[in-house]
Amino acid sequence: MGTYKPKESVDELIRYFWKYGYLTIKRKYSHYLPSPKPIEGVEVDAIGRYKKKYVIGINLKEEDLNKREIFEKIKLLAKRKPRYKDVKVTIFLGVPRHLVSRVKVIVSRFEEQIQRKINIVAISPDSQNEYVDEIPFYN
Repeated sequence: MGTYKPKESVDELIRYFWKYGYLTIKRKYSHYLPSPKPIEGVEVDAIGRYKKKYVIGINLKEEDLNKREIFEKIKLLAKRKPRYKDVKVTIFLGVPRHLVSRVKVIVSRFEEQIQRKINIVAISPDSQNEYVDEIPFYN
């Protein structure tokens, strides 16, 4: 099992944005794009846009899973109403591959409406130049 460096985790999340056509607007560890500001007290790693759809990318580490407040903040972020009603916001949670099942169990406790706005992205440090796997939470 490799190590998860913050910049590489954000890069994997950005590749996932690109795979689904999202243009990166803000991201951490970039020379050219601005860093995103925290939203609702949650450190955001990337923000993307495709037409009227926005995506918020958040990478979680193992120590984040032990904190209950991070999932409460993500829940608030998913419940949050955008400034404009016709704008859809999705949250991509970047999680190390070996922690995906734990995150799925935690997200399964959220209401169905919130679950639909959350996608779990399995990030592997060994997957150089490959797209990461998407694990859609809600079928």
